[in-house]
Amino acid sequence: PYAWIIPPDQHDPVAAGKLVDLLLEHGVEVSQTTEPLHIGYAVYPAGTTVIPAAQPYRPFLLTMLRPQRYPEVRNATDGGILEPYDVASWSLPLSMGVEVVEANEPVSGSIQTLSTPIWPQPTIDDSAAGHIIPAAADSTYTAINRLLAEGKTVNRFATDSEAGQRGDIYLASRDVKPKLLRAIADELHVPVIPVSEKPTVDMWPVRASRVGLFKPWVASMDEGWTRFVLENYDFPVVSVANEQIRSGEFTDTVDVLLFPDVNPSIIARGKPEKGSRYARYFSPLPPKYSGGIDEWSSNGEAAAEGEKKGGQRLKEWVRSGGTVVALDSSTEYFVDLFELPVSNALESVSRDRFNCPGSTLRVLMNPHSPLTFGMRPEEAIYFGSSPAFQTRVPDKRFDRAVVARYPDDEKDILISGYLEGGELLERKAAVVEFAVGKGKVILIGFRAQHRAQPMRTFKLLF
Repeated sequence: PYAWIIPPDQHDPVAAGKLVDLLLEHGVEVSQTTEPLHIGYAVYPAGTTVIPAAQPYRPFLLTMLRPQRYPEVRNATDGGILEPYDVASWSLPLSMGVEVVEANEPVSGSIQTLSTPIWPQPTIDDSAAGHIIPAAADSTYTAINRLLAEGKTVNRFATDSEAGQRGDIYLASRDVKPKLLRAIADELHVPVIPVSEKPTVDMWPVRASRVGLFKPWVASMDEGWTRFVLENYDFPVVSVANEQIRSGEFTDTVDVLLFPDVNPSIIARGKPEKGSRYARYFSPLPPKYSGGIDEWSSNGEAAAEGEKKGGQRLKEWVRSGGTVVALDSSTEYFVDLFELPVSNALESVSRDRFNCPGSTLRVLMNPHSPLTFGMRPEEAIYFGSSPAFQTRVPDKRFDRAVVARYPDDEKDILISGYLEGGELLERKAAVVEFAVGKGKVILIGFRAQHRAQPMRTFKLLF
């Protein structure tokens, strides 16, 4: 390509600014048009970002801005591929949710070099009845958390309307003063739109949830990354250890329990399954730090006959109104614990039938779920040896909603990386929400926050 074009009309304008900021930080030359740009049959307005391909870091740009196709190199005709060291997809536009167009002809016209990103400019009116912040903007969630911490009233649109999209934030000026909003918007680059009167649309009030993040004694890299992401977006989060779940201490201190990608055996017993590839590397921890939420004495059994185990505590807490959110492999523990009418369609599938080492896949989002606020009908997720859910006939004990699923045809599933056996994912669920008593169990069958990279799926977690 002669250049990469970042159109100004982005679903998430903040993410586009963050992408340009990353490129500038790495020494990439970035420009902006000062007049309309004609590329083929497309016309891009003045203010369009242009990344010239004729520059020293062209190989870096080719690597980071394009989707990947991992090669099928095999040692034998009937053998598996030579596996990547880590992941097979790392395209920044895909993970950040930014539209980037390749220009296959020279870019002509008036352009100027950029030294800083082009951020969305908030419009704040001191005489407005209120202001709207779009749910699609990445920094909206940091702004919400800061406003809630200040005790401000925050409402979200329940449906689309003339004033905005479902999930957008409405802030009444009598409660959130323009001066405060201007300070937050300027720091976080939040797009803000004034309205002369309160929108006539159903709204849901937002309150700050007390988030507890499960932290097993066996170190979990995903737990660390999850905490890093939540803290970066100003979510109030506390660590919850095994003993706090076993004792029930957590029940009065958190509203949502978030379980990162942790093996079910680690959750329950504090050690990997016998015969697994992790078992040979495992060294028993001192008794004080051994065990999981269900088994915790030095001999690996419950501490006392008849004493409630952590799983039972969790069941009672959820049925009383608590919410559990489980990511990737931790979902298996909760499917078994609650006897949910869902199974992992890939559980007994061998590696030669299905292989997807750290790739970007397409999922279809349920537009009626509040969990998809700010997201597009189709999204790209990070998938790496993750589960895929096969739902069963609804169980009268649970209300169920499929929040995200894979497309009908395997040819539409892989976006970047490598996928073998994609037909096994066809029409399988990727995210399922269950109502359990007064509470909820939400199964996210991938890492929505994997190493703080798939920024576009943070909204699902938030």
